[in-house]
Amino acid sequence: MKHSRKVTTAAGSSEDTMSAAFDGKVALVAGASRGIGAATARAFAEAGAAVVLAARDERALEAMARGIRAAGGRALAVPTDVGDAASVEHLVAQAVGTFGRLDAAFNNARTARCRRTSPKSIPPSSIAAFAPTFAARSSA
Repeated sequence: MKHSRKVTTAAGSSEDTMSAAFDGKVALVAGASRGIGAATARAFAEAGAAVVLAARDERALEAMARGIRAAGGRALAVPTDVGDAASVEHLVAQAVGTFGRLDAAFNNARTARCRRTSPKSIPPSSIAAFAPTFAARSSA
């Protein structure tokens, strides 16, 4: 699924951009069923990452995963509600259980109870679920 383009460096050599940027890496995208989350998931896949797709809409999520796989990428769809700690813990366990690692995470999801997601509206349990893999630091 990699889409790369050749660029000429200042030294005159030619190299691929994106072709190996995320080879062997695993990226998790929450809110991956549509919009910015879907575009981000496709971009990670095009850059060589295995992509773990998370969203509440299982049908849309599975369609995204099929599209990535059809283009030659690796994708795992995990229906997830980021507002539920157990759901997020299951998501991370599925990602690591399937691909053996987790290298990046992109959150574009909102909780069902929030109309607008801001750093203050993300439940602490959602952040805590990612803590074993990612160090999170926020300011008040």
